[in-house]
Amino acid sequence: MRQLGRAVPPRLSRRQGRGPGGPGGRLRPRLPADARLADVRAAAAAGAGGALPPDWRTPHPGRAGVTAPSVAAATSQIQERFGVSPAGERGELSVSLPLERWQEFARFAKETLGCRYFNWLTAVDWKEQGLDVLARLDNLEVQLAVTMRTRLLPGATRCPTLTGVFRGAGWMERECYDMFGVVFEGHPDLRRILLDQDWEGHPLRKDYAVDTPQAPYR
Repeated sequence: MRQLGRAVPPRLSRRQGRGPGGPGGRLRPRLPADARLADVRAAAAAGAGGALPPDWRTPHPGRAGVTAPSVAAATSQIQERFGVSPAGERGELSVSLPLERWQEFARFAKETLGCRYFNWLTAVDWKEQGLDVLARLDNLEVQLAVTMRTRLLPGATRCPTLTGVFRGAGWMERECYDMFGVVFEGHPDLRRILLDQDWEGHPLRKDYAVDTPQAPYR
């Protein structure tokens, strides 16, 4: 058969082409017979150079200029710089700070103690005693964790932001604002992150009326 000067293949009958590999056939997912066997390809064929070297788990040497002190050294440096004695042991330290040194300590922990991993940030409502703001910073190279805490005055809700030191603090501070009403001064985009922007109140505050209707959400 020819059409427009080109050969046209003859049409298949209804029963032709119905096999697994033919047009109109039903495709069934199947694994090759040897799919469950170990990869026995040559190193060059595997594309990854073969087996991993024995020292592939060697820890990263860290950034130049950033120290990785022992827990004892970190405790001594905190006492000398901030005049407070950290509580805790086995690499878990807790430090209570005045509000005005909140940002300073975060930068100190990052640059001097090597705590470059911003783990979490939250708040605790102590009702008449005020709000606590807490953040945990980690030095993953020496298994050092520092929880920093500051107390806001009763009725106060403002705390300096840590986004200038740790970009990862951004969303956590937004969540803390959403749930506790803590206003992080200097935050580049402080708005609710879980609830709608027109939600009234902050659900994790002790003075929040749990059964308060929130139209149109009820």
